[in-house]
Amino acid sequence: MPLALALTAVALAAVMGSLYAWRTLRQAVPPPPPPGPVQVATARVTLREAGAELQAVASLQAVREVWVSPDTAGRVTALSFEPGQTVQAGAVLLQLYDAPERADREAARARAAYAEQHLQRARLLVPDGAESRETLDLRQSEADQARAEVRQLDARIEQKTVRAPFAGQLGLRRVNPGQYLQAGDAIATLTQLDPLHVNFTLPQQNLGELSIGGRVRVQVDGIARGVDATISAIEPRIDGSTRNVTVQALLRNPDRTLKSGMYATVRVPSSSTATAAALPLTAVVTTASGDTVVRVRDIDAHGVGSIEVVPVTVLRTLGEEALVDTAPGAGRSADPKAARLAAGDLVIVAGQNRLRPGAKVRTGPSPSPSPSPSPSPSPSSSSSPAASTPTASPVRSR
Repeated sequence: MPLALALTAVALAAVMGSLYAWRTLRQAVPPPPPPGPVQVATARVTLREAGAELQAVASLQAVREVWVSPDTAGRVTALSFEPGQTVQAGAVLLQLYDAPERADREAARARAAYAEQHLQRARLLVPDGAESRETLDLRQSEADQARAEVRQLDARIEQKTVRAPFAGQLGLRRVNPGQYLQAGDAIATLTQLDPLHVNFTLPQQNLGELSIGGRVRVQVDGIARGVDATISAIEPRIDGSTRNVTVQALLRNPDRTLKSGMYATVRVPSSSTATAAALPLTAVVTTASGDTVVRVRDIDAHGVGSIEVVPVTVLRTLGEEALVDTAPGAGRSADPKAARLAAGDLVIVAGQNRLRPGAKVRTGPSPSPSPSPSPSPSPSSSSSPAASTPTASPVRSR
């Protein structure tokens, strides 16, 4: 019994000693240091007149453009067009081998003529009682079926001839005589170049500047003169991800200088003369709740500062530059004390996705935004700020 008590006492002493040592070591380990500032790229805000016109990047699209193809399979026996040729509606472009169908049609016509003779004979005999009414009905049915068979073969033979569905200019030829085509195989493109559609987008706040029949100015890179177009349609819904409205204008192109697929710059007259803040397009962060920019404030001697989320409204874009409203709380807030952008402010143009509310940042080079009146025809350039910025960010305005 004394031995058991002694062993128990020794075990308790060992446990208590271990706990004491663990607590001592834990208190001796210093807490982890706070996270350091995040390196970001910044640019300075400049102020300028928003201008009396809106500008957007547009794409030219043919009003009618198709891949010409046969409705049925067959071997090409004749080609009746050259690449780049202008054709009228209904012009014959290609002929497929149709000799079997023509022979079948001749046989069907003979059967139709024979059925018609039987029908006429029955019509003469029925009044005299030499033929029954049922026989007359049978002869009528046989004649109708024979005529339908002829019409069916006429349609099959017509399918062997490929015609231009509308007037336009043909593209490169993709077939050769003797080639076997399946139904739907492409022969060439057919494009109507006059008129053309001009498709572009503008922010939703500019919807009041648009109206059906309104005039816009279209400028295409590489072509010195600008041309006027007329707004023909406005999309009735706003894009939920970009908050932009899609607009379509009609452009006359009688000399066919402009081509479908070209990029262009559209200028829409505007009644706005407000002052706007100019900053790189990548500074604008688009989320479901609106557009924001992240401003850096209270920068110390080491280039470390705090971040502030500022709601903005994008007035228009010029290439890689955005013009945003400088009004207090533009975009989402009605608070007159809300933050506003000012000339010389530093805004973050890269690295927003790595930030958290309250984070410290270290500013990098601050290139001045360079306007681009004639934006490069790149698919990434658009009138939407979301085209070259992250679509979401963990930064949220307070």
